[in-house]
Amino acid sequence: MEHSTLITSTSFTGNFSTTSPPTNGTLVDKYAGAAIAFVTGSKAGLVVGIIVAIIIVIVVLLCIRQAYKGLKEAKERALTKLEALIKRDAGVELPDAAPDLELTAVQPASTDKKKLENLGRIKFSLAYDEELSELRVKVYFCDGLPMKFVGGTVYTYVEVEMFPFHRMTPTKPRTKYIRNEFSPVFNDEVRIKILKEEVDDQKMYLHVCDYNQISTRDLIGSYKLELDDVSFKSKAKEITYEGDLKWIDSVRGAERGDILISMRYYGGNSELTVKIKECKGLRPSPGKVSCNSYVKLHLVRGSKIITSKKTKVMKKNLEPRFEQELQFIVEEDLLDEVNLIIHVKDKPLIGRKRLIGELCIGCQGVGQALAQWQLMVEKEVVMWHQLELLNIVPGKTDLQTTMATLHGWESTSEEESEEDEGIFTGLLPGGLFSSNNDKPAKKPKKQKLSKKQSKL
Repeated sequence: MEHSTLITSTSFTGNFSTTSPPTNGTLVDKYAGAAIAFVTGSKAGLVVGIIVAIIIVIVVLLCIRQAYKGLKEAKERALTKLEALIKRDAGVELPDAAPDLELTAVQPASTDKKKLENLGRIKFSLAYDEELSELRVKVYFCDGLPMKFVGGTVYTYVEVEMFPFHRMTPTKPRTKYIRNEFSPVFNDEVRIKILKEEVDDQKMYLHVCDYNQISTRDLIGSYKLELDDVSFKSKAKEITYEGDLKWIDSVRGAERGDILISMRYYGGNSELTVKIKECKGLRPSPGKVSCNSYVKLHLVRGSKIITSKKTKVMKKNLEPRFEQELQFIVEEDLLDEVNLIIHVKDKPLIGRKRLIGELCIGCQGVGQALAQWQLMVEKEVVMWHQLELLNIVPGKTDLQTTMATLHGWESTSEEESEEDEGIFTGLLPGGLFSSNNDKPAKKPKKQKLSKKQSKL
């Protein structure tokens, strides 16, 4: 009796006055009440409800299975492409993978990096061929390397960097890849074209790195050698060295990473084209292994922001490749009054954005930043810059005072004389010293700022 009363009341609630149309709420109440009554009022309704629930569960499980299968296939395709690329690049048959071992990560918190020990050893030799004007670096092996990446295939290689010879080179020479080895044997030789007079001014770094799913250049440790202390033997005889690897945050002393920027100013259109190419060695937040980075640029004049632009976000990458061009309109007579403030930031999924590093290129720039600003009027100039923490607030910070406290790179007497002449040939991709046929770039004349302009 009570059951029939419930059905009657449900039917009654659906029959309102015909003069007013039913609302969404009344329709939901009507059909929901009817559905509940049907399921709870008969065995057939209960069976139908159970069948519907089972179908929903099966559909969800099938979706999860298909998604997992797709991720697995994508991972296999990525590993296949990576292995094919490594085989083609190295030109050798890769050895079998190492057995599964219980490994621990060597990368500690950023405050403990300089306390790292037991990063392994490296053995190599040096020889200089005067006839071919090339330096030969032969890497024999590394021993006792810690594994930084767990759960996948890693490829170890050695990158040879000479500073300042390679400071403007996007890629550094390296050895072949060795797969999943704690003590990789390379027996590979790297040859660098460099004049004998330039060798003595160089510092050589041998960076032992991993190529894994997190980064293409996951640094394990480095070995530093002052080449002015090396007495090269005649007839290109080898000098053998062996030593421990140490942690070096950056060849240039930067702990926040480096950024590669291309700049060109077109006077006819008053257009400044800035191309953000890539970043390397970005420092993630404490407790994280990657970051979602992007670059934001502010064109400022004194205390006024003229315009701001930013690149796209590159997710989960410590070495993002942006290859993105940004255009700014700058009158030619304002080149001695404006600056470009560049911020590299991390945009996490949850939480506030974090500043990774910053840079000031412009009339108040220092060292390479000022050099690129002066040279871009003549032609496109591509330069690496180290990211720093300058605490610059665009439009508020006094750039003249802030940048005056910074120091440029240590340069040789010849480079200093070139800087005075506005040449800066040591910063161009052609090498430290350009040929005599190269035309010197004209250095824009600096105009004295009036009191009103200095206050802006």
